[in-house]
Amino acid sequence: DKSGHFILYVDAGQSSGQDWAAWVKAQIVTAPPELPDLVTTEVREEDGEIQYRIENQGEGSVVNPLGPTTRFCNALFIDGELVARDYVNIHEMLPGQWIDNPFDYEWQATQPEHKIEVCADWEGDVTESNEQNNCLEETFEIGDTVPPIVTITYSPLDVTTLSEVTFTARARDDSEVTKLEIYIDEEMVEECLEPSQGVDEKGRTYWECIYIGGPYEEGELAYHAEALDEYDNRGSTSEMTLEVAP
Repeated sequence: DKSGHFILYVDAGQSSGQDWAAWVKAQIVTAPPELPDLVTTEVREEDGEIQYRIENQGEGSVVNPLGPTTRFCNALFIDGELVARDYVNIHEMLPGQWIDNPFDYEWQATQPEHKIEVCADWEGDVTESNEQNNCLEETFEIGDTVPPIVTITYSPLDVTTLSEVTFTARARDDSEVTKLEIYIDEEMVEECLEPSQGVDEKGRTYWECIYIGGPYEEGELAYHAEALDEYDNRGSTSEMTLEVAP
């Protein structure tokens, strides 16, 4: 005996000549089972943890007729390398239902980008209607998190109440400096939105902003510089002072 879904076809054949009798032919055909279809629909990263969502987009359920749960494996690839597996146990996963899980893997991301791929049912434990759509690959761009290194100098070294003073702010960064600011006595006196670019004696790229001010009154003058890179990291010098002589 077989259990399952069946279709019964009945064809009326030749009449027997009686109103109440006819020859019939019956054919029983097994209907194809409704199968699940596991599809990875989302891959994301939160605080170094990679999380994923898998949805059953098929017509049938994920269910084990021989036991209480169905166990299957979901795999994580980073830049083409298998780095983690997540084994899940499902009592039943109906069409349209989904699971949202993290991988037990601590990811140390580096610049500039990585390809992250998650594949559902990696070991083929679930019979599906489509075995070719289990994987989803996303490209994660890793931004710069280090603020620019900023310096500021002035000339001439001996400043008097008659001097014009040139302040030169420079910044170095792993990405690109988009803004340099120069402050005198905590007031911004110069903002360079497109700082000039150069290369120092060690071959390192820097961005530069120049401000010419003065003459200043006798006494102590505070100054500092700040820089912003393309990832909105802000770097700053400490606040320094120079003495304006009579």
